[in-house]
Amino acid sequence: MLAAAWVTAIATAGLLAGAIVTARYAIKTFRAQEAQLGLLRKQGDDQESLSRQQLVVLGLQARQLSQSLGQGEVNAIKDRQVQAEQILVWQEHAPRDPRISQAQYATQSYFDPITGPQRPEPVVVAHVQNTSGKPVTELKYRWVLGSSLHGETDRAAPLLADTQDQDVQEVPPGADPSMFNVVVYFRDANQVLWRRRARDGVLDELPSGEQVPHS
Repeated sequence: MLAAAWVTAIATAGLLAGAIVTARYAIKTFRAQEAQLGLLRKQGDDQESLSRQQLVVLGLQARQLSQSLGQGEVNAIKDRQVQAEQILVWQEHAPRDPRISQAQYATQSYFDPITGPQRPEPVVVAHVQNTSGKPVTELKYRWVLGSSLHGETDRAAPLLADTQDQDVQEVPPGADPSMFNVVVYFRDANQVLWRRRARDGVLDELPSGEQVPHS
């Protein structure tokens, strides 16, 4: 009886010892797994943070590239305008055609047999000066009253560097001289077509392939 009790006690102690060892192993394994999980979480957080930083950098680079391209386009436009800006256009009003002298008005060409000498008609004189150092071609004067065309003149020869040209047009009868203006077209050395208004000096680059207008 006593021997059986000892056997039972020893077996119980063995089981308890095994349970303790198993528990210690389980705790050790759990802690190792917990540490590994924590490391994985940290790595994940670090990767997420790095990804966010990379997105910020990529976004900044994209904006910088866009701005760079935009500035490049602006610079290209400015480069194209260098010569065109140096083609000066202006107009002035005169009581008569300055190319005809007062003496000429008194000749038979300007004398009406009934009314006598013709009264000179008021005119607008358009001036174009090339200060760009390069020639321009296809120079054309288009005279407008409001939005209506009232004459045009083509210059056959190129307008060379440091030279001027002019055109004279009578103000339409009964029209307000201040509403009678000239618009000048020309093509620069790079074959770009431009339009400049004498009234306010506004310069416009016309689309590629567009031709000088003709009535």
